[in-house]
Amino acid sequence: MKKTILEIYSLAICAITLIWLTISMGILSYGFVRLNNPQLTLPDYTYSRYQSNERYTNQNQNRCDDKKKDEHIEDSELTKKRLADLDIELAGEKRSATQDITKQIFSIILCLLVFSIHWRLARKARLPTQ
Repeated sequence: MKKTILEIYSLAICAITLIWLTISMGILSYGFVRLNNPQLTLPDYTYSRYQSNERYTNQNQNRCDDKKKDEHIEDSELTKKRLADLDIELAGEKRSATQDITKQIFSIILCLLVFSIHWRLARKARLPTQ
């Protein structure tokens, strides 16, 4: 059975969309992990910065500032500020994950649309002409 150029083209596009779908599903899965457990997917540098008051103070201190500026802050206040900043980082990670999930859902919809059009085109090209 001789394949036509149209059938070869359509099947090639179908193969490409399957690869595209596989990659999109992987990114979508990672997006759900980021959304459900943002502490796991924060960069190590960012995560470690919020693990103790000492690290938090050292990382957030401007080089031009005196160390005396932060000495008057009590530990409880510093802990509240550190945890509030950690919550902001986690909210940013969740927002970024939500954006990635939205992008991948649109990508998957587009991929399925392109696949279905070209699959039908390949099936029509495969039919014998009379």
